[in-house]
Order: sequence, then structure tokens, then C-alpha cells
Amino acid sequence: MQIPRFILGIDDGIEEKLVEEIRECLASAVFWASVNAEVDVEGGDYFDEIPIKGNTLVERTLLTMHKYAKHGIWKKEMFSDESDIFHVYLYVIQSRYATELTDGCAATPDWSEAVINMYLARLKLDDLNGRKVGSYRDSVCGLYIDEEYGQGMTVPELAMLSSMQMQSIYNVIGKEGGLKRLPDNTGKVAVICPKSALEWLERKDSFVKTTIEGEEEVLIDREKQVALVPIAKDGSAFDYSCYRKTGFRIGKKGEEYAVENYREALEQLRKMKKAYWRRPNKNGIFGIVTAVKWEHRSFLELGIR
Repeated sequence: MQIPRFILGIDDGIEEKLVEEIRECLASAVFWASVNAEVDVEGGDYFDEIPIKGNTLVERTLLTMHKYAKHGIWKKEMFSDESDIFHVYLYVIQSRYATELTDGCAATPDWSEAVINMYLARLKLDDLNGRKVGSYRDSVCGLYIDEEYGQGMTVPELAMLSSMQMQSIYNVIGKEGGLKRLPDNTGKVAVICPKSALEWLERKDSFVKTTIEGEEEVLIDREKQVALVPIAKDGSAFDYSCYRKTGFRIGKKGEEYAVENYREALEQLRKMKKAYWRRPNKNGIFGIVTAVKWEHRSFLELGIR
């Protein structure tokens, strides 16, 4: 991406900033988020308090980045201009080395860098999984994109997105129901398959799946005769066997309610932070289960007529 000259401060009479400095700032953020395994990352807790109100362009951009990074909110035309994010990168450089040039922004460099790191981590996750969000390559000026850790998710990135300690994430790599490395990834730095990372994150209460404005998720595709349904730990799916006299029982224990229509019940489950429903076990006794992932299943498997 070509970085406009005004972002470098040239048009405002500020001492000229080289493109390499912007790249260095990005490189630092991307590298730290990707491969620096010495840092304990607890991104979620760090975002509980927001030190800015949106009084400047940089603050407004940081707030937009924060909404996406922490809460997964992606909207069309998220930024007033595609170069807005580079204002934030420049701000971090200036706030580190020339605080008089920061235009009254109240965000600390540490908080700003944390927002950048978590924003880039989610952007990479969504981009690699085919979600229609911004380009990860453009946002990092192509840095590291061709390296192995540009093709998958790293432990520090997953720590930020899940609000977990990195050691806890290392502990589930290669385990059943855990995280899978990229096929050729055998080195010291673990790089996780994007699909495996997304499925694992969706099982965490601390993670909110990205919602994209204007994107309608097709839960039931009659043309292809498949439906996207929640799957429990035992492999059972939310299907027509879950129907009882009062309808499909969904919701966590103590908050259950019945929905008569299967499509409506499925839509309600998809809106839940974590899907809960009652299904019969092998003895026909109904019990509550929780979704560990979502999968496409055929109408025949689900009993949809």
C-alpha cells in the first residue's frame, strides 16, 4: 500500500518521517504479536478501561479498531479513509519519540500498541478464514506475510484474542479438541491452522465471533441441502431429534425456553455467545449440551424434510 505523504507529516511542516519508520512500527507490532513468546499477553483484561473519548482522528480510529479487536464489530467503511490506520501507527511513533506532535490524543503508547496488536491478530484470523473484512496484508504493508507465521495464528495472537495465558494455549496444542499446527510447522514457534484456531476460539466464553455488517450467514441452504448447526462435545448435532412436545429447548440451564420452529431455534442458537440446547442421549433422556463447534451437515443427517 502506498502511504500518503500527509500521513508522514510532510504537509504539516513536521519533520519528515520515512516510510521505513512506519514499517518499523508495524514490524514491531506484528513481530511482537506473532513470535515474541517471552511476553505474557492478557489483552482482554487490558481493554476493560478505555482512556479516550474520540476527540481526535487518532482517538476515533483507535476506538473503531478497539471495537473490532475486542468485540468483533466490523462495518463497511469502518474508517473515514483507508489511510486512517496509518495515522495511528504514526501516532505511536510520535508518542514514543516526539510527544509534542501527538495532537492532544489521550491514548498512551502502550494502550495504543495493545489495540494495534489485537486488531491485527483478529484481522489475520478473519482474513485467513475467508471473512470479508479488511486486508491483513495491506494493514501490515506486506510484512511477514510470506513467512510461515503469516500463514497461520501464533500463540501470542491467540492469547490476546482469548484473554488466556500463553502457557494454557501451549498446553492444548496437538491435544484432542485443542489446536492443530500448520502441516509443515515443526519448529520452536508454533503456528496454528487458521480454521483450527477459529473453531477453538469460538468455544471460549471470552471470545466474540466477528460480525460483519451486511453479511447474512446462510444457516439453512435448501439448494445445497445442508445446514450450519452446532455440534456438542460428544459429536451430536442440533437436529430434529431434539424436538419435544413443547418444541426445541434451547438456552443454558435456568434460562431455557422452547422454540417451535427449527430454523428459528437455529437462528437463536447462532446469536448466543455459546449455544446450549437439550438433546436425547442414547437412552432417550434429554440433557443440556454445549456447542464446541459449528459444522455443515446434510438435511438427511439432520432429519430435515
